[in-house]
Amino acid sequence: MRAIASLRRSARLGHQLSRRHAAWPLVVLAYIAIVALVAPNARRRLAGGWLSSPRSGTPASVVAVIDGDTVEVAGGVTVRLLGLDAPETKNPNMDGPQPFGPEASARLTQLLAGREVLLERDVVGLDHYGRSLRHVWLGDTLAAEVLIAEGLAYAQSIPPNTLHADRLERAEAAARQAKVGLWGLPRPTPLPLFASPSP
Repeated sequence: MRAIASLRRSARLGHQLSRRHAAWPLVVLAYIAIVALVAPNARRRLAGGWLSSPRSGTPASVVAVIDGDTVEVAGGVTVRLLGLDAPETKNPNMDGPQPFGPEASARLTQLLAGREVLLERDVVGLDHYGRSLRHVWLGDTLAAEVLIAEGLAYAQSIPPNTLHADRLERAEAAARQAKVGLWGLPRPTPLPLFASPSP
């Protein structure tokens, strides 16, 4: 009788173990599905958001491009794009536009004029001219990154507004290495070319 009882216990244990092992493929498949869903977001966060737009921001419609780093949105709000410094085109103290200033304005116009964008706030929201300071997104595209990557602007993140500084510096390094736009000039300079003083 003991032998029969022992055999029955062994059979029950074997059945339980086989059921547990049968569940492993389902557990593994569920794990793979979760990793597939979560991993892209984790990669985006680790990469500094290279592939994603911000989760929060204010929708706005760009009604005019003022120059290569400033736009006007509906409601008469002037927005200074964060993270870049484009060559000057309209500085009253200059004889004329800086090299690639008109190209930067034209590219920003092509990219944003008449489009719906998302304005992402950083730490400081206004500059001393009263302009809104925002990172400007067109879908998954960070406008500052486009101009910097094409050599039409310099990466410039002024603390504490440094949210996307790393990715913008990488874009500038790539443009500099490829010698595109400003970086193809004999001596690229971010300094304004001021007019000669009057005698």
